[in-house]
Amino acid sequence: MIKTDFGIQSFRKSQGHYTVERSMGRRQLWVSIGAVIIGLLYFGVLMGASQGLVAVNAKLTPAIPWFPVPALLLIALTTRWLQRFWDIRLVTPVPGSTMSVRAKVYAFALTANFAALCIGVLEDSFYGLTRVTPVTSASVFDLSFVIVVPFIAALLAEVGFRGIMQTQLEKVLPLWPVLLGLAILNALFHLYDPEQSAHWARFLALNIGFGYVTYLAQSIFPALIAHVAMNVVEPLTEFIWGPIAMGELESSALMLALVLGILALAVSIFLARNVLQEKLNA
Repeated sequence: MIKTDFGIQSFRKSQGHYTVERSMGRRQLWVSIGAVIIGLLYFGVLMGASQGLVAVNAKLTPAIPWFPVPALLLIALTTRWLQRFWDIRLVTPVPGSTMSVRAKVYAFALTANFAALCIGVLEDSFYGLTRVTPVTSASVFDLSFVIVVPFIAALLAEVGFRGIMQTQLEKVLPLWPVLLGLAILNALFHLYDPEQSAHWARFLALNIGFGYVTYLAQSIFPALIAHVAMNVVEPLTEFIWGPIAMGELESSALMLALVLGILALAVSIFLARNVLQEKLNA
């Protein structure tokens, strides 16, 4: 007697495989949604807590800036706790690669960041903005505020947006929609400040650049270094030379910003393509 199932068993196996894949897809979707919520809470709650510590420090002992210690300790402990459950890319950039490749990744992060800053100069000039320092004196507390608070903001943004959200969203969505969506979300976080809200092009360029280098490196460290450098150098520049009336810049200065921005963009694209090629050849 010839036994045949006319492909029924194969069909059942394929159906079971499809059901497992669909279940895993749904699970990853919910994990990604949870990652967005947790990333936003991570950024918002810890930034609020840090600002609260600044306010308490300023009220109790303004001559002694102790707020960086508990703020950074709280962030470090929370980040380490999250890393135990999720991969948030706190690893060496481009795992298994050479020092040359890693250097190119860091160079890409810095040049792409510089290109976005040049866009910011043009935006500031277009809107006639004036860059002013957030503090009014050269006290130890004010200098600590100018350096530490922007550092904290950069750290929270990279862990929250790139480490937590982007890492999970990449598993369910194509890369470029993820980068654009997170760039828009990050820009919305800056609407509280009228001056910052004018920087839509800059925020989109910055966040897409930070997101792409994180994808390229499979690590948040290159974007974090570039973001910290920008967040610390800018307010220090405004503190030393400010206020800077961007709307009164000479046309030659604006042309220089445009040319340097284009050159930085070209170099960053060249570096990214080179790193991708080396990863493919590895």
